[in-house]
Amino acid sequence: MLKRFDQPAMGNLITFEAAARTGSFTKAAHELAVGQPAVSHAIRLLEEDLGVVLFARRHKGVELTNAGRYLLEQVALGLTLIDQALREVRSLTPEHQVTLAVSTATATWWLMPRIARFKQQHPDIELRCITTDVERERIDLAITLGSGDFVQHTRWRFVDEEVFAVCSPAFLALNHHLQTPQDLANSTLLHLEERYRPRVD
Repeated sequence: MLKRFDQPAMGNLITFEAAARTGSFTKAAHELAVGQPAVSHAIRLLEEDLGVVLFARRHKGVELTNAGRYLLEQVALGLTLIDQALREVRSLTPEHQVTLAVSTATATWWLMPRIARFKQQHPDIELRCITTDVERERIDLAITLGSGDFVQHTRWRFVDEEVFAVCSPAFLALNHHLQTPQDLANSTLLHLEERYRPRVD
């Protein structure tokens, strides 16, 4: 059985995230207040642990490989959840705190543009947003996908979600036959595959 501590060291993952986000071992070293050789060493250990190359070393810097890009996406998500958990623990039960669970897309494109106005109208309420599609404890409100099975909660229909296909103009120019949704059935499509987030495919 695999033990938790058989996984790569957390410090190496944090170093990887800084290097991947900044696109530079030198900038990551400055951000983490360590020497550049320490960053290189941590990345090398992580690559050896995982058995993949995470960065392509270029003459003018480093560039993420496909494996590196995928790992950055998942590590960034994990660090975000850890940061949210730490903030939860620091302020466990303020009197006027409301915790809202919402998907990343809804938070980005619908909620965030409205936050400033909400704060102006309700300055005494601390609104905490958890950007996740997964139910968690200590959530006061949630914007969920689908009708769901929430028998122990009060529910309201919020809004209909409009789902539509997108493509590049170049792809459309080569596929004039795409006129209806049924035409997509015989076309090559890209599918979003996320381990913990079931979506419309």
